[in-house]
Amino acid sequence: MAVFPLSEQYRRQLVDHLRAVIGIHTVDPLIFLESRVLAGYPDQSKRVLPQDGQTPFFDIFIRNLELSAWAARPPIIVTLMHAFEPFYDYTDDIKEILTEGPEQCHPQDQPYYVCRVLTQLPLIGRLDTRVASVDFELGLKSDNTEGKRVFRVFGPSKSGKTHTLKYFEYLAAVQPVKFGVVSIDLGNTEIVTQAAAAKIPIELFLAQNMEAQVNRRRGELSAQNAVPQGEFPDLRAIRLASPRPRVFKPLTEVQQRLRWSSELALEFVEKVIQLKPEPKLWILVFDNCEKASPEAKEFVRNLVTLAAGIASESGSVARADEGSLRIVLLGDSQELLPPAVYANHIAEEDLNQQSFGLDDLKQYFRVFSRCRVELDEPRIESLAAESMKRAQEIQANDPTVPEPKALADAVLEKSNALEAVAAQKGEANGN
Repeated sequence: MAVFPLSEQYRRQLVDHLRAVIGIHTVDPLIFLESRVLAGYPDQSKRVLPQDGQTPFFDIFIRNLELSAWAARPPIIVTLMHAFEPFYDYTDDIKEILTEGPEQCHPQDQPYYVCRVLTQLPLIGRLDTRVASVDFELGLKSDNTEGKRVFRVFGPSKSGKTHTLKYFEYLAAVQPVKFGVVSIDLGNTEIVTQAAAAKIPIELFLAQNMEAQVNRRRGELSAQNAVPQGEFPDLRAIRLASPRPRVFKPLTEVQQRLRWSSELALEFVEKVIQLKPEPKLWILVFDNCEKASPEAKEFVRNLVTLAAGIASESGSVARADEGSLRIVLLGDSQELLPPAVYANHIAEEDLNQQSFGLDDLKQYFRVFSRCRVELDEPRIESLAAESMKRAQEIQANDPTVPEPKALADAVLEKSNALEAVAAQKGEANGN
């Protein structure tokens, strides 16, 4: 079975076939993966390739492909299976993956109540994040309700800030025409290095990087619309369907850099984000905001102004309210809020203040019951209590484990066990 989550046996098969095909081609594994598998996914390589020194390399790579299965379309694991040809035929497996679609971890009619944003990443609590995603859709013109356009999430290390990105990527996977997600890690030192190598300002590098992500997503949607139902576009079709890269206005006078940065942000919003009506909303997620260079911070500040509007200018606020730009700031982002920004368009979640109780765990298992394995209320209450106790044991054994991580590990143990039993019953019944 190639349906997510993959079985250990199937993961081992993929690892063995990957080793064999690389051996047949007698090429360096990294070169093979970058040229034959990841060439069409420039923004995903860092996420799925094992970090320096991580072993076993192939096992981690396959696991990362599974965990990020629907972060790109077609899934990278499908492109890997095509790379096995003609030595191994995965045609049926590919069709099975694409027929199943993203793993759904939400009740059919309530996507914002997702219980797991990745196969192995539960989302417990985080009410403000869920509410913000709903408020992103609201607007005075359409709903007579003032929505939110910028969402700040801040808190200590390992408190779950980055889980926010995975939450929005999940929403984009299950509602691809409604949400598009662009992500930039401002703490990635390679951004500065690559911008310097290209001899362009960091602001222009960020605009080009974000535009490439937008164009690819639009190419995916266009290519998908052009194939019969149940089929899927290949990478060449996506590339041909993607808009051409824009030639942004360059910086010609260093003395005018602040003004140019503002104009570049406006150009990006008007000529890239608002170029086409689909997806309906674009969510730009900036992680590690506190680590950005001064020039990058100024550029993001300009985008925040465009997303939220200026308090003293009603026209600016109205344009922001009706626009399709949404921004998520992760980390210490206070410096990225312009003084004159329209505060009513901004929402916040302070993870320093988050606390968890049995009710949060009960809610997790109620959602899990609605979308994964059916459970009655007494069983839900029992699982919540057992998970709380298990999380306390995890922290007692290792006091460095933060509470969110301990709870996530605990509910995952229970969830995986329940799904394994359900799978065994299904196989026994011939399903």
